[in-house]
Amino acid sequence: MSKYFRELYKNYSPYETADAVYDIYLYANENPINLFITLTDDEKDELMFVNYNRYPDADCKELKAAYADYIGVLPENITVGNGSDELIRVIGDVFLEEGEYIVSHEPTFSMYARSAEVARGKYFGVAPDPVSLCADVDGLIAKANELKAKIIYICNPNNPTGQPWEESDIRKVIESTDCIVVLDEAYGEFAGINNCDLALEYDRVIVLRTMSKAFALAGMRVGFAISNKEITGVLNSAVDTYNVNTFSQQAALLMLQRKDKMRIIAKDLVAETQRLSAELDKYDEITVYPTVTNFLLIKTEKSKEIYDALREKGILIRGYSKGMLSEYLRISAGTRGENDAFLAVVAEVLG
Repeated sequence: MSKYFRELYKNYSPYETADAVYDIYLYANENPINLFITLTDDEKDELMFVNYNRYPDADCKELKAAYADYIGVLPENITVGNGSDELIRVIGDVFLEEGEYIVSHEPTFSMYARSAEVARGKYFGVAPDPVSLCADVDGLIAKANELKAKIIYICNPNNPTGQPWEESDIRKVIESTDCIVVLDEAYGEFAGINNCDLALEYDRVIVLRTMSKAFALAGMRVGFAISNKEITGVLNSAVDTYNVNTFSQQAALLMLQRKDKMRIIAKDLVAETQRLSAELDKYDEITVYPTVTNFLLIKTEKSKEIYDALREKGILIRGYSKGMLSEYLRISAGTRGENDAFLAVVAEVLG
């Protein structure tokens, strides 16, 4: 059968996800608080008495209007995706010709590279500063121009480092290259970051947002691309028909009504992340990287021992078995009790 497969997929590994059931997930940068428990009986009824026997609103009109009001753009500037992952794939499909490059800063979200491969393009990751892991802005610009890249991805704040980009550096990348520049702001709510105005100011900028993180809808898969009307029109034509199901649209509308509650929880999660950072920084064996998000990255020669000990106690964090992050661990902030359980295991390992 293998002769029928595209060469790419013959040895293709799926995106890494949690492989078992754990008591505590500090793995995927999710919001540990289920905002659905705050729904009123009337709101639950809204979800129950929707015509799920009919196809969804393909244009997500009501959701676009609500999100446009929240984020500060017009509905005509929004494409809704089945999570921002779908939008990353669609951007590759829309802009990449075979052999053309996507360029980004490393380490960063692996879906950028995957989207290039799936679209029959190529990917190049620019190495960071070896000590701080901060993006090499000038190196990114130089490599994009050298490769005549079609797309640049800027993850802001960056996953997995948690580091933000300065707006001046983002503008420098936009103005020094001839690329589509995609600003992935999946964690924007945690950091108070919103660069959607750049998508309207510049013709070549797309901003990605999601409801999977701070809005606690990871299981619903709702993401957004903000761009000028021309790009939005093409992206809207390229996403799958009925790509966002009715239940997800309704859930997203309800969560947008809880934006004030979301902001309080996001602020608390950032505070918990900073508490974790301070506690881990007490160990000589651990290097803790600054973060403005709900997760943090650490480096330690005992990464495997810590990771394995946590798994034995039913706690899952993000480990990296190979590559430049082989001695690194990423920890998502959970509830106070979950974070304390994590810290207790670290203390057992490191003494």
